[in-house]
Amino acid sequence: MKKEIVIKRIMYSFFFIYFVILLIERLISIILSFSNNINIFSNGFYIFAYLTTFISLIVFIIYLVFRFKLFIKLFSTKIEINNNDFNSLIIASGIILVSGMIHTEYTNLILQFTSYAFLIVAIILKSVLINTNNKLLLWLSTIYLICYSMAIPVCYYTNIQYDVLFYIIQGITMLGMVLLFTLLTLKLFNNKINLFNILPIIYGLILDIIVIALRFTDTINYFLIIFLSLSVILYIIGFIVSKKNNTN
Repeated sequence: MKKEIVIKRIMYSFFFIYFVILLIERLISIILSFSNNINIFSNGFYIFAYLTTFISLIVFIIYLVFRFKLFIKLFSTKIEINNNDFNSLIIASGIILVSGMIHTEYTNLILQFTSYAFLIVAIILKSVLINTNNKLLLWLSTIYLICYSMAIPVCYYTNIQYDVLFYIIQGITMLGMVLLFTLLTLKLFNNKINLFNILPIIYGLILDIIVIALRFTDTINYFLIIFLSLSVILYIIGFIVSKKNNTN
């Protein structure tokens, strides 16, 4: 029991480390953009990128302010951390993740990947705590969830012919997949070991392929192709395992 409490505390702390690093990275990007006179209204992509980033960060901060008790539990070892606390942190992580999925000027990829690493470790630690007889399905779901998060396309500027269409589809894909990733993470943190629902993978597969295809003449996104492929493979394997074991 003591081990479980310690792991929960570590998970809880890792969510906040993820928040702090990504928030700092996003603020640095915005400050440098303004200090170097970047015209955020110079084109449609910049308008979308910075407006979406601002909204994401403002909503994130407001959300945590109204849940200030989460901070109290972070610094108090005497107050128990429950599922609702983690649910709140997961929702907050989805909100700020939107800003992290947009490539603004002066984006620092090292800081971003460092922040995501803490989120991923928190997810893995949660899987360690889940008590189930079907460990294979649990870890297939966990790895699938991580790969799915990596298959969310980062919104980039491009010079392709149909750039406006690309920006719209790219934005819809990113926002939808962030939402679905957040919902899948909530399921895992509520001890659901079968994450192989059809909607997330179909949504991601169709729209990711369109995003990759539209930008193919400009840049081949190998990172997105690799993790989309892994997500599809893991989904097929996980779906078969879940049906074989009749696990919901």
